[in-house]
Amino acid sequence: MEYFEVITNAATGEQTIRPYTSEEIAAVTAPPTTEEVRANRNKLLAASDWTQVADAPVDQAAWAAYRQALRDIPQQEGFPYSITWPVKPE
Repeated sequence: MEYFEVITNAATGEQTIRPYTSEEIAAVTAPPTTEEVRANRNKLLAASDWTQVADAPVDQAAWAAYRQALRDIPQQEGFPYSITWPVKPE
């Protein structure tokens, strides 16, 4: 697979196509690190903290199950390269 960047001149609208370097390709295709996956998981947990307060207008059981599934991600087979992310409740 080839990777390219399309650069558009704002003044003229002229477009230039530049192929990615091997270093740039490695950066965009590299598998996630354990730290990256945990950081993403932690952001999702933090964003859903409010769902666990006593008067939150949500299905707390569904949100608790979602949050537990997030906490269980590091135990998934294939972690950190193959992850099944839980679906956020409605």
